[in-house]
Amino acid sequence: MIALCFGQAWCWALAALLWLYGGWYAGWRRAIRYLPLMMVLAVYTQSQLEGALGARLPNALTGAEMQFQARVQGLPARLTLAPRGSASTSGSQPAVEQVRFMVEAQSLDPRWPGSHQLVLVWYSKDTSAVQPGALLDLHVRLRAVRGQLNQGGFDAERHALARGIVARGTVRALTRLEEGGGIDLWRERIASRIARRVEHYPQAVALLPALVAGDRRGLSGDHWSVLQSTGTAHLVAISGLHISLVAGLVWWLGRWLISGILAGSAGRITAQRLAAWPALLAAVGYAALAGFSLPTQRALLMTVLAMLLLLAGRSRSPWDNLLLVVLLVTIPAPLAWLDSSFWLSFGAVALLLLVHSAGHGGLVRLQLTLTLVFGVLAGQLFGLWSLSALPANLISVPIYSFLLVPMALLGALLDSNALLGMAAWLASVSWDLLRFMAAWPSLPLPSSWLAGLLLALFLLRLMLPALPGPRWLLLGCLLPWCWPKDLRPAMGEVELVVFDVGQGQMSALLTRNHLLLFDLGPGWEDGNAASSVLIPWLRRQRRQPDLVFVSHGHQDHAGGAALFHDQRYDGRLFAGEPQSLPGSQACLRGQRWKFDQVSVEVLWPPAGMALLHSNNRSCVVKVSATNQSVLLTGDIGRQVEYWLAQHDDLQADVLQVPHHGSGSSSSYTLLRAVRPRHAFISAGYANAFGHPATEIVQRYRQAQIELANTADSGMLIYGRADTLSPLRWRQVSAFPWRAGEPVVE
Repeated sequence: MIALCFGQAWCWALAALLWLYGGWYAGWRRAIRYLPLMMVLAVYTQSQLEGALGARLPNALTGAEMQFQARVQGLPARLTLAPRGSASTSGSQPAVEQVRFMVEAQSLDPRWPGSHQLVLVWYSKDTSAVQPGALLDLHVRLRAVRGQLNQGGFDAERHALARGIVARGTVRALTRLEEGGGIDLWRERIASRIARRVEHYPQAVALLPALVAGDRRGLSGDHWSVLQSTGTAHLVAISGLHISLVAGLVWWLGRWLISGILAGSAGRITAQRLAAWPALLAAVGYAALAGFSLPTQRALLMTVLAMLLLLAGRSRSPWDNLLLVVLLVTIPAPLAWLDSSFWLSFGAVALLLLVHSAGHGGLVRLQLTLTLVFGVLAGQLFGLWSLSALPANLISVPIYSFLLVPMALLGALLDSNALLGMAAWLASVSWDLLRFMAAWPSLPLPSSWLAGLLLALFLLRLMLPALPGPRWLLLGCLLPWCWPKDLRPAMGEVELVVFDVGQGQMSALLTRNHLLLFDLGPGWEDGNAASSVLIPWLRRQRRQPDLVFVSHGHQDHAGGAALFHDQRYDGRLFAGEPQSLPGSQACLRGQRWKFDQVSVEVLWPPAGMALLHSNNRSCVVKVSATNQSVLLTGDIGRQVEYWLAQHDDLQADVLQVPHHGSGSSSSYTLLRAVRPRHAFISAGYANAFGHPATEIVQRYRQAQIELANTADSGMLIYGRADTLSPLRWRQVSAFPWRAGEPVVE
């Protein structure tokens, strides 16, 4: 099953090694007893995966409009989106209101019958009709689940499959048939009441609803950046830490109260058992507040099992209990194995048991072991392994566990302004500390998942010296870390990386020792593609850009420009529309640079030329190296293409298709002048603009130019020494849940 989830053969070898070590450490009889069960689980999960893949929206129905009757699930997120267009003109355009929500939908269309779980977006000024638990009549334009795919990036398709989401869509018409109700509406009202009570503490408005009701809608991109930088994202997820803490506190308090009434040793034993009932009730209630999410279900099952064993007066092996919870989670929701939180949460519990069984007590050693081992694994997931993770957890976990969460829960339960006020003040103070630590430098990341897992194994063995086996043997785990494979281009060569950022443009050019960026992807209300895709990738490359080009001011190209408005990039940020990007210089024809024997030249726009359309102000850059030449065009139209063909030698091996493949660009004149072997389009899957235009795609094919689209291929890499064609990330990292590229006839 591990190989199924991660799609690499070496995972089977690593799983076999861990099983052999477990048999040596815990006993072969137990290891052999577990093996058939795990194999049965793997076969069962494989069959469920195939069924779930078959239930997804067929690609042929992408773009189809269907009618559903649907019940709203979870908490709808209401957003105000920045208007499209350049920063210089956006102020005159109205903002766009939308609500994003999940539904359990019954299809009324024979083309796709049955019940389906969908994630929908509704653009409307009045989104109040979408209430938690409401029954809606919907007309929806559907699209298949297709996530953006980049090296080390978030796998949206796996995430959707693990949660049973089979399609996405845009609501065309909506009628509410029944008012909202149920647990989710109750959660929303509690979260809203808490937010109103602590409105004078902006950080508490975001944090306290997340801690009490599992309502994380108030957490912005900046919040998640701080949490990931400090390795403390688990603090705002109602999971094992919070539920076990609440159950434990209620059990301890209940035992103390009951033992005061009952006397003698028999009384103490009875008090321990009787106190399990209010602890169980508290755990179930807190899980309900969190909406019974998958991580909450796992934590609740573990807590319920512990309390039931206490009530029965029986003792079982904690490893057997852990396996039983794995079974209880897997049987009703087998695709939970695809969720990264599944492995992190059960791995954390297994590590706790291992530390306990190895005889290593103490909170500091336990926290140190957890932070180091899971810091490496989380670093692989989030692209960041920070020096602040250990002190941030050592300080924040006790604050949140023993002060903030109990105060916030009691304040909400008792409707106490005093308790909520103290919790809000503590949340603000602790958040200022986390934000300070988030600025600490990050550590280099392992170059691959294999290197990361081996490093985590080495750290685990180092922190637990009582584990059997010679520690010096694990020095081999450091070999991929100490001697990583050198993938840098040779001197005089350039490598082009085109990121998959949806309907936008962002690319990087790497020479032997330098890095250039061309365009910075789209931006939205509280984030941008540069933060979520580019910055983690730069950390893995262990480089900083020497030059940054923003072709023009439109938000799908300049969304991440704010990340480069500091002194480190003074004199290195160039834009076709500098008036719309503070801190940038004009990108002008004739500018030239040379990096590692690779030349970079700006071909457009000329100084002093009056250009009416923003697209035609796009900076055009040509990069020439010994292995390939690249022409980057932004969103220029045909008039600029004609001018460039008359004034320059445009011949290049790789061409960025202008304006995402719209019908207003890619003239025959341009293609004859450039004569590229390869061309790429950066566009969103099933985007509303119809990019790329069918006639433009046919034009490239007729010219026998190999054309790639990030919407189909994921991230693209041109110029790798070991391949003539571009690396297409959907082919490089193919998994069962990822849609492949369409077959071109």
